[in-house]
Amino acid sequence: MPDLSASALVFVAIRGRVWVARIGGGVFLLFAVGMDLLALLVHELDAVAIGLLTILSLPMWAFGLWMLYFASNFACLRATVQEEGLQVVGLTGRRIWPFRAVPRREAFIPWSSVQGLLATSVPNPTAPGNAERTYILYSAQGDFHFTNLHWVDVDRLMDEISRRSGRALDTVAPARQPDATRLRASVKRERQFLRAVGWVCVILASLFALAVVAMLGEGDYVVAGKVGMIAAMLFSMGIVLVRRKS
Repeated sequence: MPDLSASALVFVAIRGRVWVARIGGGVFLLFAVGMDLLALLVHELDAVAIGLLTILSLPMWAFGLWMLYFASNFACLRATVQEEGLQVVGLTGRRIWPFRAVPRREAFIPWSSVQGLLATSVPNPTAPGNAERTYILYSAQGDFHFTNLHWVDVDRLMDEISRRSGRALDTVAPARQPDATRLRASVKRERQFLRAVGWVCVILASLFALAVVAMLGEGDYVVAGKVGMIAAMLFSMGIVLVRRKS
């Protein structure tokens, strides 16, 4: 494996998002422990209440552990651009979905082994500019994905890979064309799904807005304010998902 030179460029994960995942996982686990302790120690609870607490704690255990696993993988992300190639500790596959495994792989990819670079974009209210950009790197050593959600300066990283490998963005080797075709079809389905979710949010926001009007008419201002906040959040999220086409 080539040595790290002084001129190497190093790219890492966004540390803030790693800590958000760690803190979120810890919070879910604390809630899960609290529910289990409540079920064990409070003797006044009947069997139904104990069973309900136990059932509610299970998804919290699962989600908390997944978030910690997620954070541990992302904390290790690192890409070093060297003269001979790319030394990467990255994530395989294309996207990261909740409760889906996040496989991490380490590899050294010579520039001559880069088989393709594809860029995809889907709406995401939590991403910069409300658009989550995901780049797919195809190589003989494995396929990796890089997103602007998790990598610092990911666009510059892709520019460096493209320039040094001679592989233009959104081009793939003929042997990897079937993979690229499946990827584009998957992204299209994802966009359609997210737009449908956006319309559902807009419709729910409209119904909540009608409920707010009715509550104001009855003088229930406190509840109306809370429901109005929910309606505003749903509407803003829905508009982002519906309007974003790239």
